Amino acid sequence: DAMKHSDMLVEHILGQEGAPNMQGMGPLSIGQTPMEMLGNDMMLAEQSLALIQALVVACERTEKPTAELLKRIAESQQEHVHALHALLGPS
Repeated sequence: DAMKHSDMLVEHILGQEGAPNMQGMGPLSIGQTPMEMLGNDMMLAEQSLALIQALVVACERTEKPTAELLKRIAESQQEHVHALHALLGPS
């Protein structure tokens, strides 16, 4: 889903005659076990969801189309977080 979300954002930015910057990639968190991998995915998914939700609020007044796109991405990200919670169980 992350690649699909990235593609959606790049298309949106290009449609707004912007220039997407894909250079600022963060560090990789690679686990040693499947549970560590899922835990790392959960941490990143939750951080991403919080950031997306903050961006929705920031865009609501002046960039409605961007806010709507970000809301769709946030819904998908929330589903991913719920799926990871189900896999990892209670913390």
